[in-house]
Formats: sequence, C-alpha cells, structure tokens
Amino acid sequence: MKGDLTHPHTAFLPSTIRLLSRSFCNTLSASSERRRNTLNNHQGPRIMATTKKDLINRIAESTGTKRTLVKTVVQDFFDEIITELAKGNRLEFRDFGVFDTKTRQARTAQNPKTLEKVKVPAKRRVMFKPGRLMREGVNGQG
Repeated sequence: MKGDLTHPHTAFLPSTIRLLSRSFCNTLSASSERRRNTLNNHQGPRIMATTKKDLINRIAESTGTKRTLVKTVVQDFFDEIITELAKGNRLEFRDFGVFDTKTRQARTAQNPKTLEKVKVPAKRRVMFKPGRLMREGVNGQG
C-alpha cells in the first residue's frame, strides 16, 4: 500500500503535511513541562524530547481524527520520506525545510587498538536544511 496514490489515506497527505509542519514547529517552542523524555543538550540544561506517539496524540486531538488513522498517515508519511531519500530524490517542503542526501567518499581509517588500516566504504547520509517556519519557530518568532 505504500506509495499507492489510490490509497484512502493519501487524500489526507497535503493537509497532514501542513499539520505536521505546524505541530513540529509548535513543539520546538512549547514549554518543557509538556514533554516527557529527557535528552542531554551539550549547550546547557537538559531538554525534553517529543516522541512520534506524542505528535500522533496531539494531531489526533487537534483535528478530531481517530488516533489509529493519524498513526497510519504519519507512518506512511515517514515511510515515503525514507523511500524518496533512498532513491536519491530531494524532498522540499515549502517553509518547513529540505531533506537531501550527500555521499561521503570512501576512506582509509585506522583501528586505534591494533593500528590496522581499515577501508571504510562510501556512505550516503541525510541532510536537512530548515525552512522559514522552522527557523522562526526555533527562534521564538512564530
């Protein structure tokens, strides 16, 4: 069913992308009391992490949609992002940001314990450049 444009949940995707974008940006500027899990921030005090479950619950509550439907749509959305990046495609979400991949060249490394030379193959990594809404949300302007 993934990638199938006739799938019944795909009708929700454009509005879901907007909701995810708003929800994510609001999450970035939300108070720490609403967040459950803690992460260590290297720049100062501990910050809280929002999980996918938290996002799903928040979207379901704000839209009045069943949690199971929101969970399916959100997971399908994440799966599509992974699929497109695996194909080497660039994903652009206006005002939210751009996902892209970058290839790291193969290199020779050294095992610090044995000092043996090890060949490290080329790898692709995911890059994300935040858009206007995210920059403003993070900086408290949104």
